[in-house]
Amino acid sequence: MRAQVKKLKDDLVVARRMQWLREGTDPGQQQKGGQLLVQRAAPAPARPPHYDLSVEVSSDGAIRVVPVATQRARNGGQSAAAMTGAVEISI
Repeated sequence: MRAQVKKLKDDLVVARRMQWLREGTDPGQQQKGGQLLVQRAAPAPARPPHYDLSVEVSSDGAIRVVPVATQRARNGGQSAAAMTGAVEISI
């Protein structure tokens, strides 16, 4: 009976080691911090849609929204910011 128990335990140990080899894990081998962080990396949050919004702000503080299609048609395919060197704000 003892011989059978010893044989079953040995078979169990061999089966575990074979499973670790297949999975590429080894409990006797410690992973470093970077390896743990890469494994547990959370998926990137969904990005909101990109809005191509062009706004003109005059010196007196008045704001005017310029439609993108109209703006690019007037400028030969380039945005007004590219033509004037102004900054476009994208949200």
